[in-house]
Amino acid sequence: MKVNFLFILFFIIFNNLNANAFPDKIKIELNPNNFGKYQKNIFRAYVSDGNHIKDRFKKWIDAKIITKDKDLKIKFRITGDWKDHLKTNSRTNIHVYSSILVKVVDDNYEGMTRFKILLPFTRYGNDHLFWNSMLNYYNYTTLKMRIIEVNMNDISYFGFIEELPTKEFLESNLEREGPILEYDERIHWKNQKELIKIREFVVNKQVKKFNNYEYREANSPKIINKQYLKNFNAIKIASDAIYLFSLNNFEDYIDNSDFYFNITKKYASHGLALQNRNFFYQPYKFKLYEIYKEGNVKLGGDNIKIEDCNLNKINKKDKSEFRNFLKKYDFQFKISTKMECSFYDLKSEYKKKQNIIDKPLLKVNNNFTKEHTILINKIKKYFKENFNLNNIYSEENKIIQKYSLMHDDKTFVCDYDLITEDIISCNEISLDQYVNIISGDNKNYVSGGFKLFPINLGNLSYKINTKILKLKNDQKFYNLSEDLTYIANFENIENLDVVTFDFSNPNSRLILEGNIKDLDINFANSKNVFTEEIIDNIKKGRFNSKSLTGCVTFLNSSFENVTLNAKNFMCEDSINILNSSGKIKNINISNSLFDALDIDFSNIEIENVNIKNAENDCLDFSAGTYEIKNLIAQYCGDKGISVGEKSNVKFSNAKVEFSNIAVASKDSSKVEIDNIKIDESNICLSAYRKKQEFGSSFLKVGKFECLNFIKKLDKDELSQISIVN
Repeated sequence: MKVNFLFILFFIIFNNLNANAFPDKIKIELNPNNFGKYQKNIFRAYVSDGNHIKDRFKKWIDAKIITKDKDLKIKFRITGDWKDHLKTNSRTNIHVYSSILVKVVDDNYEGMTRFKILLPFTRYGNDHLFWNSMLNYYNYTTLKMRIIEVNMNDISYFGFIEELPTKEFLESNLEREGPILEYDERIHWKNQKELIKIREFVVNKQVKKFNNYEYREANSPKIINKQYLKNFNAIKIASDAIYLFSLNNFEDYIDNSDFYFNITKKYASHGLALQNRNFFYQPYKFKLYEIYKEGNVKLGGDNIKIEDCNLNKINKKDKSEFRNFLKKYDFQFKISTKMECSFYDLKSEYKKKQNIIDKPLLKVNNNFTKEHTILINKIKKYFKENFNLNNIYSEENKIIQKYSLMHDDKTFVCDYDLITEDIISCNEISLDQYVNIISGDNKNYVSGGFKLFPINLGNLSYKINTKILKLKNDQKFYNLSEDLTYIANFENIENLDVVTFDFSNPNSRLILEGNIKDLDINFANSKNVFTEEIIDNIKKGRFNSKSLTGCVTFLNSSFENVTLNAKNFMCEDSINILNSSGKIKNINISNSLFDALDIDFSNIEIENVNIKNAENDCLDFSAGTYEIKNLIAQYCGDKGISVGEKSNVKFSNAKVEFSNIAVASKDSSKVEIDNIKIDESNICLSAYRKKQEFGSSFLKVGKFECLNFIKKLDKDELSQISIVN
């Protein structure tokens, strides 16, 4: 398969903009009253019984971050499980400090709305940062982090600033928002006084999900980005994710999982426990992802001491690669021999264990433990045999484990008696109740003398619902007639000048991949009927159950001399171009129920764009670099041109007629238009910040004409519109 060099270059540039993005220092100020509250919370947490920090001491406190340009309102609180996250400054200073969780109010700090500043020794300091960078080097998704100087009122100390796995984190890694998961460990914290017994209960009494003993203490995946769960399809995708991360072989769907397991066990065994890891599911890539969280890294060896390597025996090629690695990550500390040796060790292990499978969920069979399979079958049998699911029973002489699940697009909690091993009740619950459970916002219940929580099983009706469409050099027409996501790849397609895809089923979706050259592609919706089924789809969310917003999605594609034609589509986007690059000759789209053209995370040049009749936006760009020579956009229900999320877009000639807003530059974007004519638009030019995690926007126009408008220019205090006729 050919490499998409333009997109790789864009990816490197985009990521480098985020590498080491933090300043050397951060200044936090509190008023005397709030500073006193913070000090009291730390002291009371420190002297309380036990070794862990209790939730009642993690109270939010108002403060502000002082930056060169402005003061940012924030709220922060103590964070961390154990008391090593609390620290006194010195024997002579009564002031204390701690690891903190920060959330920015109505703004962002270095592109983040939430982040942590941890005490460095809680993460083994430089080793943790070096390890995180090595994993990033080997294409693992990692968090931005850096050791910085913290000044809080009259306290100064070094902290480990670290972003959180959030929507903005995913988007900075060129990923569309989706469910981020961790494994629920609340059962251990709620039963601290009987920790040995609760561990035995989890391992020996609860139904076993994983054969790997190291994973047995955490068996309930939960969603940590609850804000994602805002519609039915998002909840269903999250339920699919929980189902997949409950598989005994879930690691088979993660790239290089054997490599990760081996090196983590050697250097950072703390990071193998499921409750110390984060994961991510991207449905349209049919893949699961590991997000490195914490490992208590010891580069001298974790369980077994590792002797330093002989650097004199390392070959020149490997040493050169190490120097490039150091240059890329620009570490602000001295590199030890152990660090350098670990780099060569990981390089050797990666070479032996590298294993990347394209769309593994389509190729590797699901595998449950025997016990988990029996449990699922009992639940499904209960659904078949019990018409009245909301049963009431006596809890006497029972130990009840509750399970949350989705089945046939409905949500339930089922009660399982661990003594008789029977399902004794299944109650349908609301989506709101279900969301609270799968995101860990529910309260515990008591059974068998323990404080317990429901175990999340996910979507028991999970289906791939995908079909590989094999393209042929001599076939010019394809009918998409099933309620499926079709995937087609243009690799090795030659001497084909035109191809048509007809969507005869309104629920069909099409993903197109590969290198596309010298080709006209037509997309048709032959039925073009607005049905109740389409209305129902719209109610479920702007994306479908594979997180696709487009009826047609170009994914990881490269273009050369391509024409795209689409008409009469009723998805959120008629055409969505995602993670792609290249040059497109023509795009013609008409009669879109929502957006006509949406391009995300891409580097695209287009010679001619002609869009007519879009009920929402005609063109929507985000997180990329784009150049359009000629544009005609007519009858756009909202925006003619919408640019957001750190995009850079340049137009040579543009004509926008009959829109609400002709041009909008949003959220740290930069738009330049040499020549534009606007007619019958409420607002001609607009620039503003819409999303908290971004900053001001810029819109520059050369030759400019706007007729029949209500407002010519509309911008916020942060953004700039420049007209240079």
